[in-house]
Amino acid sequence: MGRRDHRDVLLEAGLALSSELSLPAVLHRIVELAMELTDARYGALGVLGPGDRIIEFVTVGVTPEERQAIGHPPTGRGVLGALISDATPLRLHAIADDPRSVGFPPNHPPMGSFLGAPVMARGEVFGNVYLTEKGGGLDFTDEDLDALSVLATQAGIAVANARLYEESERRGRWLEALGEVRAAILAGAAVEEVLDLIVRRARMLAGAVMAWVVIPTEAGELNIAAVDGEGTERLPGTPVPMEGSLSGSVIQLGKAVIVENASQDDRAYRTLAELTNMGPTMFIPLIARGRGGSTSPSAGEPQPTAPGKP
Repeated sequence: MGRRDHRDVLLEAGLALSSELSLPAVLHRIVELAMELTDARYGALGVLGPGDRIIEFVTVGVTPEERQAIGHPPTGRGVLGALISDATPLRLHAIADDPRSVGFPPNHPPMGSFLGAPVMARGEVFGNVYLTEKGGGLDFTDEDLDALSVLATQAGIAVANARLYEESERRGRWLEALGEVRAAILAGAAVEEVLDLIVRRARMLAGAVMAWVVIPTEAGELNIAAVDGEGTERLPGTPVPMEGSLSGSVIQLGKAVIVENASQDDRAYRTLAELTNMGPTMFIPLIARGRGGSTSPSAGEPQPTAPGKP
C-alpha cells in the first residue's frame, strides 16, 4: 500500500469515526480501519480497565467459531502486556521470537508479524490496537507504524466523543426515570406500586438481569418487597436478616457495595444466594424520610465471554 493510499484511508477514517457515536460501533470500526490501513489479516482492540487489565477485547478477522474455540480473551500478558506497560507503538517481525511472548492458547490461529499502538482518550490510555499477519507474509513497515499512530489519535477523539454521548444519554435516562418515580409519588400511588416502579427502572438503567428491593420490617428484619427480571420469581416476601447480610450492612452503613459474584460471596445471605444466580451485584441504599431500604441490581450468573464480545 503506497503513501497516497495511506492518506486516503486516514482521511476516510477520520470522517467515518467522527460520524459514529455508538461506542461498540466505534471500537469495531477502529479495528477494521486499522486492518485496511496496514493490510493486516487480524486485528483487535483491547480496552483497559482497573489494574491495566484488558476488560474488553474486540476482534476482527477471527470467526465466532474460532473465538469460542480459543476460550477466554487475553487479559494483558506477554506482548500485549508490553504495549500496556509501555504505551508506545510496537512493531515485531515475529511475535514468537520476542522474549516477552507467552505463546498462544490452543486453537489460536498462527500469527507472526505484529504492530500495535495505544489509543488515548482524554489524556489517558483507553486501550491498544493490535494488528498481526501483514499481507503477503511481509513485515509491517515504518509507514504502517506512522499511519497507525495517526489513526490511533483519531480513534482517541472518536472514543472520547462516543463516551460523552453515552454519558449524556445515560443521564437523560436517569432523569426520565426519576421524573417517573416522582410523578407516581405526587399522584399518591401506593408504596408497593412505587417500589415496583423503582426496581423496574433500576434494572433497566443498570442493564441488569434482575433487581429487587428489601425494606425493614417492624420486627427489625428485612423483607423483599419488590422484584423484577428473570430468576426473581421465588424472591417476593423472602425474609432477610439485618445482621449478617449484605443488604443489612448496606442499610446500616448507608453506603453502596459492589461484589463480583454475590452468589459466592461469604457476606451474602445464603438463602438469597441459593434462590438466585446473582453474579456481579450492586447493593445500593435507598433512603426515604430517614429510613433505609436497599435495591440490588444484579447482572445474573456470569457467562463465559468470547473475544470480541462488547
